[in-house]
Amino acid sequence: LKILVEVNFIRSTPITSLTGFFKGQFHTKISNQIEFRQIVAFKIGFDTLTRQWPIENGEIYVPAGKHTAETNLAIGQECPGSYLGKYGSIEYFIAVELCIPDRPKLIQMRPVKVIAVMDITRYLPFHIPVHIERYFHKKLLCLNKSSIKVFIKMSKAAFVPGEMIVVDGEIGNEYGKNSIKGGIVRLIMVVRFRCKGNEKFTNKTLSYFMLPFIPQCSIIAFQHFLQIPINAFPTYCHPDALINLSYHISVMLNECKPIKIPLIIGTGIPIQFINTQNYPSSLLSIANFSTMLLQSQTFPPLIINSLQHLPPSTLSIPSFLLSVSSPFSYSEFDKSLDSTVFSSCKCNQIDHSQVTFTPGEFPITRYKGQSILRIEEIE
Repeated sequence: LKILVEVNFIRSTPITSLTGFFKGQFHTKISNQIEFRQIVAFKIGFDTLTRQWPIENGEIYVPAGKHTAETNLAIGQECPGSYLGKYGSIEYFIAVELCIPDRPKLIQMRPVKVIAVMDITRYLPFHIPVHIERYFHKKLLCLNKSSIKVFIKMSKAAFVPGEMIVVDGEIGNEYGKNSIKGGIVRLIMVVRFRCKGNEKFTNKTLSYFMLPFIPQCSIIAFQHFLQIPINAFPTYCHPDALINLSYHISVMLNECKPIKIPLIIGTGIPIQFINTQNYPSSLLSIANFSTMLLQSQTFPPLIINSLQHLPPSTLSIPSFLLSVSSPFSYSEFDKSLDSTVFSSCKCNQIDHSQVTFTPGEFPITRYKGQSILRIEEIE
């Protein structure tokens, strides 16, 4: 993350310090209760600029005119992308603080949009096809009322936004008296919000197709497509996070328990992997790949100190950052800002980082993969 700060002074002015902070947090609100949980926090120093100014009696004297400082940050692990939902948000912002003796602190904040880029080829569901077979038998007074066989097949269970999910299936009605009135297959996004012991879930159908009427003692075969939206948020599940987001395909038939097929939605497939598709795959390489994933059973802490050379005590966050309201509420967010001294604060993306994916639908195997974070300033 590249940060550019410009400071304008009409005349020579003594200052105590010029510092900044980058912060990411979960923010949830359920039943009039609010909870914040920190994701990441960095202290930003502008030493290259402040060293150019003279120091007298412990104060830094800034000459009149425009002064520019540029600094780079490396964002660590466990940073999901920015998200705004019904019961909460994932927020990132930058704050720059200028302290002048005998005057209130001058603070300027800017919300930052973090876009996670997740390579889905690192996840096992990208390499293994899905085969699901279910039998449903229903009895009334010891007499058969229905007997249904369902078979679903997909080439994989990990996709990218904009991709089509091909669903092949067969449904057999083995009962000779009643027909099956049809059903529906849906691609569903589920977001779980947690706030001080309370939980809320939001379900959204992204695409669907209808299943036909099936007469008694007959079998139908079908192939349909489910479209993943181009702006789909990547799958993110972590046991300590206040917001988790997952996807699944739901197959519902009349009077049958829904079939749930978990999916992973990433954001990209590396060019190196696409190029290797011209060559036959090796069973040995796939076996090694799955073994490596199955051995990944631990989680790193959610809050990451990515600046390893910085002592923990220097990462303390001022009180105004701990109680700041959501930077997505622009009308309220800008009221407390004093930008009379700051000319501009700009951000450009240059960073690479990691994210951990631990889908709740897979209780045994937990996956840890590489990710890239792209940072963009929200104007």
